[in-house]
Amino acid sequence: MKKYHFLPEPIKQLLEKHLHFLQTTLFEDNLTTLQALFAAACDFMDGEPVFYPSEEEIHLFFQEEQELKEST
Repeated sequence: MKKYHFLPEPIKQLLEKHLHFLQTTLFEDNLTTLQALFAAACDFMDGEPVFYPSEEEIHLFFQEEQELKEST
């Protein structure tokens, strides 16, 4: 939450766009906030069609990220 304020304005705008689409507000619900963050990141990086990951996909992402950290 604290790091949100350090995001560049264009990223915040993308995030707000996705939060609006998901009919939620920032940090109201963990799942929709994470879905909006993932979608905003993808949107910012390549402008591809928006993808809102499922709860299982988000869990897998963080699980794999943790495994990578532990293996290095």
